[in-house]
Amino acid sequence: MAAAVLLSDSETETRDYLERQLLTDGFEVLNVRFGGEALDLAERRLPDLVLVSELDLCARLREGEPGRTWNREVPVIVLGPERSDAVDRVRAFQRGADDYVPRPIVYEELLAAIPGIRSKVISGNPSYLALRRTHRSRFIPLKGASAQRNWRNWRADSRRNEKKPAAYAAGFGE
Repeated sequence: MAAAVLLSDSETETRDYLERQLLTDGFEVLNVRFGGEALDLAERRLPDLVLVSELDLCARLREGEPGRTWNREVPVIVLGPERSDAVDRVRAFQRGADDYVPRPIVYEELLAAIPGIRSKVISGNPSYLALRRTHRSRFIPLKGASAQRNWRNWRADSRRNEKKPAAYAAGFGE
């Protein structure tokens, strides 16, 4: 199953460009324009990765909202504004971003950030890596030895299958 990437950006050109590139690399793209739509989709689909341009949306994803449920540990990459500086990056990290990619967006840089985010999430929560999708698109965390065994199997399998799509190489594929 392809990794689901929730893409929320107000710029149509950026969303279309990133959607094309991510689809080519084997990701499933959930494309929305506004933050409210993104939260609804995050709750319904439980994406594997979120790309956002709004710092407020990043904070809301991390903090959660009363009566709503989604994976608050989902990796989030903030797509920064064109004239961003260190202050913008720090603000993004303070609001819960796992990584920050400034504009103009270089797709290869964005793609390179994805495995790094996976390892950050993994080091903070070892069972997160062993999350598996069920037929209902819900995550089941595996704990202890089974989580580590699944991680080792994925790493060994990814080394043998280097020609797989980027979603698999990033650790999202099954």
